[in-house]
Amino acid sequence: MENAFIPNKRKNYDNVFNSHSKNLLQMCKAFDLRILNGRIRGDSFGNITYHGKLGIISTVDYFICDQFLFTFVDHFIVKSQLICQSTAKFLPG
Repeated sequence: MENAFIPNKRKNYDNVFNSHSKNLLQMCKAFDLRILNGRIRGDSFGNITYHGKLGIISTVDYFICDQFLFTFVDHFIVKSQLICQSTAKFLPG
């Protein structure tokens, strides 16, 4: 069973591990932060958050919180690319 102090292993469709990934994980460990992407109901598979024009996909947007807040998060959803594109048509700017 998962709790704020012993979280389940995080799932992620983005399998690229580079210096940015390493720095993010080191920061989270140093400050006892939790990445919720791929760990919480609604995004239990670690959905992709970036879809590039050349077919490049990645996780670049993270929901990160401390252990206390982690206990209050019930779920969150990463919207699909299709929903984001259709919504962008109606946004000003």
